[in-house]
Amino acid sequence: MPHFRKTFLPQRFYERLQIERFPIIEFVREFVIAELVPGREVLDAGSGHLSEQHQRDEILATGATLVTCDLNPGPGVDIVADVSDMPFESDRFDIVLCTQVLEHVKKPGSVVAEIFRVVQPGGIAIFTAPQSSPLHNLPWNFFNYTNLGLRLLL
Repeated sequence: MPHFRKTFLPQRFYERLQIERFPIIEFVREFVIAELVPGREVLDAGSGHLSEQHQRDEILATGATLVTCDLNPGPGVDIVADVSDMPFESDRFDIVLCTQVLEHVKKPGSVVAEIFRVVQPGGIAIFTAPQSSPLHNLPWNFFNYTNLGLRLLL
């Protein structure tokens, strides 16, 4: 069980109770974590603090390197920066995760461009965003996306 969760439930049950996060956790587990090996470098763009880094331990257990980047300093944040202007060289990361972040940024197109800049050619960039979530993290909740809106943005 990840070190930041305090619950009496097994991790898989706890995950299922997080209705909005469960499909994302399962997707990342199946299509990202299953492919990780030592030497691969993963960026979590807009990672949040340690308590919000739901799959940190699973990623690190593969031997891959995890770099976290968030606008707000705090536990578990490696690099404090705006995800639309990150201090990384181009083509650095094998995989970039940007989960549940785009709805919180004023210029999501700039964030997408920046993530495509730092992911290696042939690398993987994964974006998730809510379609119809209630307002949260106010005053930083600007957008809800449809699949068509995400396709247009990407």
